Amino acid sequence: NAREYSNLLAPRVTHLDAQYLDDEIHDLLKTKLLDSAQLSGITVYTKFEPEIDAFLKLLIYRLTVVKSKASVGQRLLKLKYSKTVPEHLLKHYSLMLVLFPWLHTRTMDLCHIFVKNEQKRIKIMSYVNIMEVTYKIMHLLNLLVFLYEGLYSTVGQRIFKLRPIPTVLPNLRQISYAFFSRELLWNGFSELLGIILPLIPTQKVHSIIKSVLPSRRRGNEVHTDQTDEAELLSDTVCMLCCNAPILPYQFGCEHVACYYCISTKQMQQQYIECSLCGYLLEDYDHIGPVRIQTQF
Repeated sequence: NAREYSNLLAPRVTHLDAQYLDDEIHDLLKTKLLDSAQLSGITVYTKFEPEIDAFLKLLIYRLTVVKSKASVGQRLLKLKYSKTVPEHLLKHYSLMLVLFPWLHTRTMDLCHIFVKNEQKRIKIMSYVNIMEVTYKIMHLLNLLVFLYEGLYSTVGQRIFKLRPIPTVLPNLRQISYAFFSRELLWNGFSELLGIILPLIPTQKVHSIIKSVLPSRRRGNEVHTDQTDEAELLSDTVCMLCCNAPILPYQFGCEHVACYYCISTKQMQQQYIECSLCGYLLEDYDHIGPVRIQTQF
């Protein structure tokens, strides 16, 4: 038996959050029901999905809006319809929320069943499209009016004059100072990173860091003294793209790479590291096409 503050207006964001929570709860129940049907091997669910969806909505509205005069989202956010609202009005409101989406989904199927004339079907579908556009315009206008006056957040609520009222004082939704300061600090830090990061030459920094790594230098020195020659066999792959090399080029070690892979890497960074043996190529003048005879 929560108190009612019928003379107060709940914050507009509370109305919108309640609608969002209702949609999320319905989608969650529908998804769980669909998963259960699939696991049990029931294939009739996909054929009668609109009917099952409508029944699920009707059951939710019956147990929440009609019985307790508040949806799940409204109860979570301390909203409800007034005790003076008659039960039959809430039933009609719930039926409208269930029936109209179901008719919109099944209009084509109903036309094929009850209307045999093709011209009449086309005319009915044109009327349905006009009604859909009209409803979208009404929804947009209602949203603008709601943002101005803060009374009815949906077209259905405006038609039935159902205004959710707060059950607690609205000031309970005020954000605490510590949370607000933490959010401001994090947002400021994120904006600072967004400004600074594009100015940092990340590729140059990456090249400098990799050039000073001892393991990379030792690998390069080992291969510098060696005169390994690439051998192109049937199973040879490009050390950059790991596919069959196209226009194979001598990399400097015993591996080869595609000409286009090397050219692309050359435009991106100062050096290339062999992904197969870790050899570090810093001078692009040492690369060249494979001159040995191909062996197959």
